[in-house]
Amino acid sequence: MVEPDDINCIRAIFLHPERRVTVAEAAHLLGWSSGRMKEAMHDGEIEVVGTCRSSCVELAELVEMALSLWPMTEIERALGSSARKILPPGLRTRRLCTPLPRYLIDMLQHLAAAEQASLELFLSRELQDLASARRETLARELPGFAEAFDWPRGNETQKDC
Repeated sequence: MVEPDDINCIRAIFLHPERRVTVAEAAHLLGWSSGRMKEAMHDGEIEVVGTCRSSCVELAELVEMALSLWPMTEIERALGSSARKILPPGLRTRRLCTPLPRYLIDMLQHLAAAEQASLELFLSRELQDLASARRETLARELPGFAEAFDWPRGNETQKDC
């Protein structure tokens, strides 16, 4: 279950009115300390861009980070009725139930626990990697795939200062 602080972070990121935020604001929106933000920048987890005035973080960068931090169902729940307005149709969740051999279920649960992630978040990350490896073919063959896969960066245009 999503924590109240996480709900606030998710809503603040996805409903933010500006295209860019300061590094300090980005840390605040993610619920991170300044030390955690510096570490993420150093490790390349968060990309900082220079503007005419200072260093900033693109909102799309924060959205991508949010998608890796919280399961999509929690993001949808936090956004409430706004989710349908913000998220492209292909990114909205649907339930998938399928039988798997027990050893595969045990493996998935073990690997998710090792990453300190929910099973839902772990599977989403792994399937995202699979989608990335097959992106070109899937984009040609599945309507809406490219829009969902490339979101939030798929339709942005760079503006100068």
